[in-house]
This record gives sequence, C-alpha cells and structure tokens, in this order.
Amino acid sequence: MIRFGVDYRGEMMDDPISITQTIGNGIDFGIPGNPADRDPKSSAHMFGLYAEDNIMITDAFILTPGLRLDYHDKFGLNWSPSLNASYNFTPEITLKAGIARAFKAPNLFQLNPNYVYTSRGNGCRAPYYRMQCYIIGNPDLDAEVSVNKEIGINYTDDAGWNAGITYFHNDYKNKIITGYEPVWFQYPDRPTEGSRLYRWENGGPATIAGLEANLAVPVFDKLTWTTNATKMIESKDSNGQPLSLVPEYTINTALNYQATEELGFTVSATHYGKIKPLTWNSTSGQPREGEDLNARKAYTIVNASLDFRLNDNLKVAAGVNNVFDERLFRTGDGANTFNEPGRAYFLSLSGSF
Repeated sequence: MIRFGVDYRGEMMDDPISITQTIGNGIDFGIPGNPADRDPKSSAHMFGLYAEDNIMITDAFILTPGLRLDYHDKFGLNWSPSLNASYNFTPEITLKAGIARAFKAPNLFQLNPNYVYTSRGNGCRAPYYRMQCYIIGNPDLDAEVSVNKEIGINYTDDAGWNAGITYFHNDYKNKIITGYEPVWFQYPDRPTEGSRLYRWENGGPATIAGLEANLAVPVFDKLTWTTNATKMIESKDSNGQPLSLVPEYTINTALNYQATEELGFTVSATHYGKIKPLTWNSTSGQPREGEDLNARKAYTIVNASLDFRLNDNLKVAAGVNNVFDERLFRTGDGANTFNEPGRAYFLSLSGSF
C-alpha cells in the first residue's frame, strides 16, 4: 500500500511598527537602513512532497520506507527519509521500530533582520540582565534538524485488552536560541549600562529520550479503564541543562462508562512527577542557590465529565476539571514557572456532518 501527499505552508507578515523601534533615547540600534526605509513585509514559502510504502516482506513482517522532500525558498531542498518496521510474533504481539529525520525551518520573526522585540530584563542574557534589551532576527540561521528513533512492543486482542511500551530517542542540532553575547551596546565603553541588542542564533546539540507506555482494560461490557504514562530519561542541551521544565514522569488514567449508546461518563486523573529546575539561571548566568534549586513537587489533578449525543449530528458535554481544586502558583524561581489555577467547569455543544 503506497501513500502520497503534498503540503504547502505560506507565511506572510506586514509589521510597520516593530521595525521602527529605536533605543529609548532615540538612537538607532544598527538595523540596516533608516527606520522609515526598512521593508515592513516579509514572507516564506515551503512546499513538501512525501511518500511511503508498506511492503509486506512476509505475512508477519512489514517494512515501511518513506521519504519527504521539502523546498523552502530560503533553505532550498531538504530530504527527510524514514524507515519503520513491524513484526508480528503472534496475532496479538507486535514489535515495532523506526527511525526518521525531521526538518524545521525558522519562523519569520527569527529570520527577518528588520524584526525586533523588546524585553524589560527577564529575557536578556547574562551578565547584562534586568535591563532592557532587544532581540533581532537573523537571516543567516540554519534550519533545525533532528533524528528520531523508537522501538516498542504492543499486545492487543479481540477482548479489548491493549498494552504496550515504547522507547524513544531524539537527537537535535542547530536548535534556535537567543544569542548569549550582545551584538551591540548602547554604551560600548560601559557594557553593563544601557540597552543591548541580541540576535537569534543556532545553539548546540540536544537530546530527548524516554519511555511511553499504554494499557487498556475492558473491566466489563460498558466500562473501560485506560492508562498511559511517559517517563523522561534524558532531556538536556549541550550544557547538560534541561531543554524544558517537564515532569520526570506523567501518568494519565481514566474510567469510561458508556451507560447507553447516547450517554457516557468519564472520570480521569493526571499525576505529574516532580520537575527538576535548571542548575543555573539563564537570565543572570549565575548558579542557582537556595530555594531556586527546589524541585516542583509531584501532584495529581482529577477530572469528571459526561457526554450525551442528542442526535446523529449534535453532542453535548459537561464536566469539572480539577475536581479537588488543586492549586499551584508560579514563583519565577527554580522549577516553579507555571500555574495550576484550580477548579473549572465547562459546558460544550459540538456538531458534525
């Protein structure tokens, strides 16, 4: 079985405001041309073609090679091959593995040498932090690429049981970051004073690896219990710092009771493991100390909902998220960088045709 596809993505921006920015005292900060002469418009276009073929080597072994060709008007042609395989040991047990290359072009804000955004301090790199800085687009950026690998085994049967576990390992290069060193100072002889200009840059390599598991249990005819979990083994950049503040593990579990063909009830819970903080402050460039090294503690959110199908085209749903009103508030330090706002109620009506 062969699949073919085509993809087009166009980005257009008309920004007559930010390109006219200057330093607070009216000094231009080095963007080519005078503010009035800078082109407020920018665009990028990418075309993609892809194909994959399921090749039945034997009745139990299926090989799926794939290839995607992207053409970006800035980066030219890019080839992203992939290869997946599955082997059925039995009708119920399947081993799957795959490897694929991925391509991601910078967005217009990052590429446009006329586009600037302003930070009042928290987005500024060390050691010149907590003062105003600017970040400018960089037309010389390279696209991000990654090589993604996974291998897993899955069990499923006619009774509704389903269980599996997968290991994934993703390697990135050319990750786009804010540059560490200013490319312009308002006061060259006093670099710790006044505003600075930074530029988007390509960083070093990065790695994400972990395990994903799933389980579905048919408790009885109308009640199903499903669970999935993710365990992060590695998530770091070339400096050994976390790529993002994600939990060490996450578990989602749900009980779904289909009372009638029209009416269903669901009770679910998500348990978040602790989150380790960065060991150094990306803003100040100094090692974190004291409470800044506190990890975000593990916690659980419970939800409940029901849905009712009015007819073939309309369905209504209602429920409560965060039933027990678990609340967490960000502090800006360590791993405490997001909120859990508490209990919320929802009511929805959806239509299909």
